[in-house]
Amino acid sequence: SGLGQNSILIHGARRKEDFYFYDAFKETLQNRYIACSSQTEEDGLYSGRLSLYLEKDFSFPDCSYYLCGSSAMVVDIRDILLANGVDFSKVISEIYF
Repeated sequence: SGLGQNSILIHGARRKEDFYFYDAFKETLQNRYIACSSQTEEDGLYSGRLSLYLEKDFSFPDCSYYLCGSSAMVVDIRDILLANGVDFSKVISEIYF
C-alpha cells in the first residue's frame, strides 16, 4: 500500500495549496512525508525543489522508487537517483501532462 514503516513520500509542488491530501499524508506518514515547495516558505515545508532536497538532504536507501510527474521532472529525478547508485531496475516512473 505504500504506507509501511519503510515508506517515504517526497512530494513536490509549487505552493502549499498544490499539495493534494497534505493533511492526510502528514497525519499518516508523519516524518516520512516530505513536502518540497519551490515557491512557498512555510513551516512544515521544505523550501526548494524536490531535486534540491534529493541532492542536498537525502540518503538513498536500497529500495524501490516510484516517480510520477512531468517528463522533465521524472527524467531529472531519475538521473539524480542513478547518479547516487540507485539501480535502474528499482526506478518505476509514470508520466502525466
